[in-house]
Amino acid sequence: MVNLADLYSISEQLRLIQNAQQVADMESSPDDSGYLPYAKRLGKEKHPTIGYGTYLSHLDFNSPVDRQGRYRVEEVTGHGTYDQVRQGKVPLPKDQGLQILLTTLRDFRDHQKKSHRLGEDFNKASWQLKNTIEDIAYREGINSSPETMKKIRWALNHPDSKWGWNQAANEYLNHKGYKRRKKESPNDGVVKRMERNAQIIRSEYERKNPKQIPYSELRERSKQLRTPPR
Repeated sequence: MVNLADLYSISEQLRLIQNAQQVADMESSPDDSGYLPYAKRLGKEKHPTIGYGTYLSHLDFNSPVDRQGRYRVEEVTGHGTYDQVRQGKVPLPKDQGLQILLTTLRDFRDHQKKSHRLGEDFNKASWQLKNTIEDIAYREGINSSPETMKKIRWALNHPDSKWGWNQAANEYLNHKGYKRRKKESPNDGVVKRMERNAQIIRSEYERKNPKQIPYSELRERSKQLRTPPR
């Protein structure tokens, strides 16, 4: 007999892999040798990143889940390699960068589910919204957007409230950095990403409340399908 819990676990793993690839596609690209760039702007950034935008500093988000950053990197690149990777002395192949990204998204997901921010209500979200929640945490910090997450959780428990989903999307864009970038450069990559995320939050209402097709229209469609071509 098929175990539904196992099926859910497999589908979640596939979703995470897909989301990791989508995030990677919007981040750094490997050079011709197949290796990802070393820590970007190391020494200039307060929180340097490596690979597909993965933060190296273990104090990035002041959160227990991200203080494991060193161990997350070494789990993939090998014990004792964190400092060498950080200093650019050990190359980071594309597949290792993707694996670090995948484990980071997994940890962020688990943190959201265990914390008071979303808890098990995370499981009520569509795969599109789950991907967006992880994207927000990955790019803005695990403890970012607390009011947005609070409103998303409310909407997940009131899925037929279009007002609730609009409130969550509007709260997400109520961000100083977004407003500044939007004013300076409307086509900025961060602006586009945040507007995309806001639209996914907003459209969760349609996913939770699919439009019902009238019976008469269904009958007409069925009749057309049964009618042989001339």
